[in-house]
Amino acid sequence: MILDLLIVGAGPVGLTLAIECRRHGVNFRIIDRNLVHSSRSKALVLWSGTQEHLASMGVMEEFLKVALPLRHFRFADHGKIINDIPSHSDIDSPYPLPLILPQSNTEKILENHLESLGTNVERGVELICFHQDEEYVSLKLTKPDGSKEEVQVKYLAGCDGARSVVRHGLPVTFEGETESLGFVLVDAKVKGEIENDAMLISWGVEFSVAFFPVKPGVFRMFTQRKDRSNKIVPTLEEMQEYLNLTGLGHLHLYDPEWLSYFDVNERVASRNRVGRVFLLGDASHIHSPAGGQGMNTGMQDAVNLGWKLGFLSKGLSNQELLAESYFQERHPVATTLVNETTKLLHTGITNSSLLRVAKDLLVGILLRLPILQKFFTEKLSEMNIHYSLSDFIEKNSDASASRHQQVGWRVYDAPVIDPKTNQEVSLWQRFLHPMHTLVVFSGADPSEELIPSIRKLLTRKEEIPMKTIVVWQERITPKSLAGTTLLDPEGKAHRYFSLSEPTWFLIRPDLYVAARGIIGNPAAEICLNRYLEKLASPNIAS
Repeated sequence: MILDLLIVGAGPVGLTLAIECRRHGVNFRIIDRNLVHSSRSKALVLWSGTQEHLASMGVMEEFLKVALPLRHFRFADHGKIINDIPSHSDIDSPYPLPLILPQSNTEKILENHLESLGTNVERGVELICFHQDEEYVSLKLTKPDGSKEEVQVKYLAGCDGARSVVRHGLPVTFEGETESLGFVLVDAKVKGEIENDAMLISWGVEFSVAFFPVKPGVFRMFTQRKDRSNKIVPTLEEMQEYLNLTGLGHLHLYDPEWLSYFDVNERVASRNRVGRVFLLGDASHIHSPAGGQGMNTGMQDAVNLGWKLGFLSKGLSNQELLAESYFQERHPVATTLVNETTKLLHTGITNSSLLRVAKDLLVGILLRLPILQKFFTEKLSEMNIHYSLSDFIEKNSDASASRHQQVGWRVYDAPVIDPKTNQEVSLWQRFLHPMHTLVVFSGADPSEELIPSIRKLLTRKEEIPMKTIVVWQERITPKSLAGTTLLDPEGKAHRYFSLSEPTWFLIRPDLYVAARGIIGNPAAEICLNRYLEKLASPNIAS
């Protein structure tokens, strides 16, 4: 049997894609050349944008059981705190707090969840080479016993890291550069007064250090090493000296779990999709660890691609348009990310006398402004990523001045009443399923005359897999809409979305707003028709 997909690489990105593919009915295998998952802490932070997707995957509760919440971003000049920013400042998400968890734990949770869904990672299996034609990707694999296997699949996903075999097999360039500075890190226990819910960046005359928790009792510190010719693993004494030079000498490192030297590469593949082959995570983009964005961005690559593979593998949709939307949507995110993390690295970790004064001004004074704090925390949280220019976002949808209802942006939450229990519930929670959601708001003071138009809208669920919800701004559900309706008697949800007129939203499986319109507006109906036709049309090649 020819499978829909082969996933190469079972790190956080490959495992996320595998779980998403199970949710969306894709037949696949996932292989990894390593016999066991990573034992290193590596990436640590899970931001709000990623946590929302983990909730949709049904695994977020497992992370909440073991992860450490990160509540503060603290900045210091030679150990003296000059700013303390709440990490969840104005983050509009059900999961506003960043979470700290070693990558090894993240992989374990994801792999256990994948196994509970009936799929195991094939470990010790390595991709040797591949080629593709218009219908299939043909691959050669090596198994743990040294035997060879030839495989054909419809699609190939490279989640195999910065040295990606998949990327090397494509006609793409890996554009960018290697930083002129080298960096060193340590994960160790710490003696001294230090909180385990804060990230601290402190700078002195020559050096800056970033210091944050890894797990209970263990902290990570990393900084630049100015002698780039020295690539040897640092000693604990060297790392302690960096703390002393940046005003943190009251903290004493001991019992190191990991000491490492690393170079920083900042590169983006010129294409993250070529024909039937997709690149995700570090195979597509690598950058500095500043901001802790890499793993999160890769996992969100996977969420973006997973639902699309569900349609592609079934021969539905405008195939070329849908496949290319992965490039349209995620390549600009990667390019922007690499540029911004480069700037963050240069201002946050590198140092000079002039830069020290500039950081004192920027962080100690300007970053106290609420509007700049909100921009800073939202940028890190990855809640401001949008796909407004994508072909799978209806750009001609009715305009909105509020980001809470703009097409191409994440869908946000609002409180509604479940008429079955008469209890307040989360509207956002009703979107956590592997289908599109058509949600219809009745508008203020709805009348019975509106119901036929709403019922007509609800029949659109027959065209593609879709759930439908009506948010009715009254205390009683109309009988003809029973079973699909949530109530908004005080208008909280309508006000949150700045709605007064009857309005519908189409939410994608990855929790982005695909289209919106005012009921009765012919142009809005055209937008909805156009979007659904792109997905419902069988096997259109172009």
